[in-house]
Amino acid sequence: MIKLRPATISDAEAVVRVHFAAVHGPGPSTFYTQDIRQSWSPSPTDECAINRFHQTIQSKEKLLVVAELIENTVIVGFGSVTPSEKKIGAVYVDPAFSHQRIGSKILAHLEEFALVQGTNKLYLDASLNAENFYCHHGYSVLEHTSHRLHSGVMIDCVKMSKELHANH
Repeated sequence: MIKLRPATISDAEAVVRVHFAAVHGPGPSTFYTQDIRQSWSPSPTDECAINRFHQTIQSKEKLLVVAELIENTVIVGFGSVTPSEKKIGAVYVDPAFSHQRIGSKILAHLEEFALVQGTNKLYLDASLNAENFYCHHGYSVLEHTSHRLHSGVMIDCVKMSKELHANH
């Protein structure tokens, strides 16, 4: 069982750990070279990444949520959305906890938050390995393109969008 909650500053290191595990897990390794994955997420203790997540957590524009195991409060996934930009920034799950619908729950929570904030359409740049996940959740492919990582390295991605509707 997991619970979703807004991230706090003290979660940043766990978020970077999950990011590293996901980027270096079996999904991305099928589509991206080791060099690209190393640029994408160099270390589970990377200070620059921890600082970036500190800034995201403190941002008034973005919502960063974490998925936490109820029994031991371990963070196993996270996601972010910026409603003012109509953009999903991330949905990552530790591969040790994949196929438990954690990513689906995170995404639904982000979409609901965006809808409440008045956003009726979301965009994202999906990694190649995540395209099917987002398609399964109603996102449409706009184009295959590239995305600039924080490191400056460009990676292949899929620009996608989804119309949001209230569940009434």
